[in-house]
Amino acid sequence: MKRLYFAEHTEQVERAARMIADSFSAGGKLLLCGNGGSSTDAQHIAGEFVNRFLDTKRRALPALALSTDGGVVQHPLRHLKVGDHSILHRADGDDVARRSA
Repeated sequence: MKRLYFAEHTEQVERAARMIADSFSAGGKLLLCGNGGSSTDAQHIAGEFVNRFLDTKRRALPALALSTDGGVVQHPLRHLKVGDHSILHRADGDDVARRSA
């Protein structure tokens, strides 16, 4: 299923990866959130950016799963600065919503 998704959406995945990399390069951060299973996915993805599991030589990258603290969800999304990106992931496979400042 995952291989099929990436095979069918290569351009979109590459574009999202470039946007995230450009954001990090410009001093921005990645905000992730979700509901239910997607919340857990958001926490996992943020952990992959912040922690250096496989590539111990790279710096920690600024990513935050907003679902870990419900009280902080609305404020950061309303105050994105240029270079910040948020990704709203749905575990059911429906469209991913994205907001860029």
